[in-house]
Amino acid sequence: MLSRTKIKIIPVVSIFIVTFLLLFMLRATQQTGDSLSYALSAKTGQRMFHPHHLLFTPIIYLSYSAITLICKSCDVIFAAQLHNIILATVVILSFYVILKDVIVFSSFFSTLLTILLLISRGILVFSTQIEVYIPATACLTLFVLIMTTRLMSNKFDNAKVIALLLLLTMAIFYHQTNVLFCIPFSYYFIATQNKQRYKSLIIILSLSGIIVLLAYILAFFSIDENRTAANFLRFCLSYSFYPDPNWGSLEHFSLLGIKKLLKSQLWNVVELPRRFRYIAVSFLIILFIWNLVKASKPATYHNKFRRFLLIWIMTYFIFFLWWLPGEKEFFITTLVPIMLLFALSIKDLLGKEKKLRFLNKLIPVVLILFIAFISAKNGKNALALHQTQGTDYRNAWRMAKLIPEECVILTDWTTQNHLQYFFEREKVLDADLLLFFYNNESLPEYYHLKEEKCVVVALSYVTPDYDIAKYNGYTCPSKWIEYMKWLFDFKYNSEQRRATCRKFELLHDDNGTLYVYLSSSTVEIENFNKVFEALDGKINMYFGKQINPFGNWLAKNPRAENLILP
Repeated sequence: MLSRTKIKIIPVVSIFIVTFLLLFMLRATQQTGDSLSYALSAKTGQRMFHPHHLLFTPIIYLSYSAITLICKSCDVIFAAQLHNIILATVVILSFYVILKDVIVFSSFFSTLLTILLLISRGILVFSTQIEVYIPATACLTLFVLIMTTRLMSNKFDNAKVIALLLLLTMAIFYHQTNVLFCIPFSYYFIATQNKQRYKSLIIILSLSGIIVLLAYILAFFSIDENRTAANFLRFCLSYSFYPDPNWGSLEHFSLLGIKKLLKSQLWNVVELPRRFRYIAVSFLIILFIWNLVKASKPATYHNKFRRFLLIWIMTYFIFFLWWLPGEKEFFITTLVPIMLLFALSIKDLLGKEKKLRFLNKLIPVVLILFIAFISAKNGKNALALHQTQGTDYRNAWRMAKLIPEECVILTDWTTQNHLQYFFEREKVLDADLLLFFYNNESLPEYYHLKEEKCVVVALSYVTPDYDIAKYNGYTCPSKWIEYMKWLFDFKYNSEQRRATCRKFELLHDDNGTLYVYLSSSTVEIENFNKVFEALDGKINMYFGKQINPFGNWLAKNPRAENLILP
């Protein structure tokens, strides 16, 4: 193990102040659908325990309750942003100390690399949006600092064990997938500690597991009256039961899946035009290869640490490649070990043979230029998020103005949460319910709309060319027709040989978006084909030309006539 170093307090305090002030001043005005979902739950005290990030919303709720004691005008979004900014500061400070104490960099290089992490797009965006990934990353980065630091005892004494136990538990509570961190942690412990200390590893992993399990049991008992083992499993693994074939698929283990994953990881540093993206991805691949080669050499402490980082990255990469490689926010956590590998690679190049000494001057210049470029690129994006509420807010505002309050609105997840949080519209449901039809799943009870006075859905969610996952009305015509008949409440009386459906009309907002308005009253029709004819007629009249999305579907689908019969 390396000898201890001293960390000067002035750089640490300076980094803390700069990080906090920068993120506080760049607080995002735009929020994601997930962000507003958490904010609404914390604001109302309902649906507090999300199974995949169990304690995030309760912690935001407590933060909001505490802040309102001294700031009555502060809302839950501000409280959540403050919580995330503080934990983002923990990420940055922990990263700096790891560079100084574990990798043993100079203050100059440690500061440059810390600035590079701070201005990365993932940190700037997710620190001030109400997302779970920064708090989880803070727990893991602080975990790595305490696990590796030479500022305290190298031994896993009681204080260290308790700290690591709590941080691992909180990382899992912030995001369930961080149970994966047990794999790289176990490697590091076994590689750096003697067998007499394995008891500490067992204590950390087992007690953390017990605490998490008990918390899940308590949360489940508080929200579900049908308390069976099957329902508990369904609660813990909620998303795996959602009928989206893209969530957790072996099909992602392909060149396309890997491309999506690398693009998502790169996005967390900076978003580049396509022509530069390949260069950046190539650099990332070279970085991994370089460190794999170094890690294969004799087990010095730095190489053990390097192996730990590689195992951390690959464990998360394999899981998220399977789960959803295009989801950018998943890869904020892996940004930290990648940046640490980058730091180790720079240290490998510094002070080597005489013919490479020029790198000692070249690398700082390149880093400074890179920081300037990323600052300009990501700063512009952060300012845009800070200055405007975004298109999703404007869409929700137009819908709230157009659609009567008594109507149920079917829309996308992000617009749904904008409507519910900012415009207090309670009757809003996710239009992705189509997946239940495409996957032969039963509709949840909250989608039963028969008693509702009216239902409004954007025309784009009704036409047969609407793609969701890998489905649409052309690839799965029979399931799409089932959805349409359900939506229009189509009924056929075989004795009277008459059919009815909801009375409907088209609405449009001041942006030209068309909506289908379905009332509770019914109208007699000959068969469902008449619904398509009426919709096409209204659409053609609005646009002043023949578009016929439903007529085209009928013409291109040889089984269409049979499908639309009662």
